[in-house]
Amino acid sequence: MYQRRRKGKKELELTNGPGKLTKSLGIVKEDYGRAMFEYPLFIAEGKETGSIAVGPRIGIHNSREADYFGMVSGKKEDKFAKTGLTPVKSDFVDASYIREFPFNLECKIIQVIEIGLHTQFIGEVMDAKLDDTLQENGNQPIIEQIKPLIYATDSKNYYSIGKQIASAFSIGNEIGKEGIKKS
Repeated sequence: MYQRRRKGKKELELTNGPGKLTKSLGIVKEDYGRAMFEYPLFIAEGKETGSIAVGPRIGIHNSREADYFGMVSGKKEDKFAKTGLTPVKSDFVDASYIREFPFNLECKIIQVIEIGLHTQFIGEVMDAKLDDTLQENGNQPIIEQIKPLIYATDSKNYYSIGKQIASAFSIGNEIGKEGIKKS
């Protein structure tokens, strides 16, 4: 797949940024929100592959650095030197994570599925690293303090998560008891 879409690029360069990945996979604005089983997408049998390290869903204060990491190839520039960030050897996969980012996931790819012009990567989280100051009750993340970034492919903008609005598996209990009251 990457040979067709990214001629002359190394396989490792396929996933070193969200823009490059979606371009390599042939994902376009019209695919946003489309189900994986809806034409032109489909699910096919894949093959096993190696491992990857998944970087953090980083906080707002790291958005500039995260954007830079997604735009520039590590083969051409030392991203860590340019940003002043610190690489740390992962414990479970053969890739580095970023010390200054509050949340890091180490994942290995367990399957790659070729889907026409697209590829689906299925991974297994091997480890999660969360800064101690962003945890409560032992090891529960405090989402409002992590401030993960969300990338919107259609507008090419980053967004953050707001405050908690309700408790899951409880707010819907009212409907179960009384139904929805129409006004």
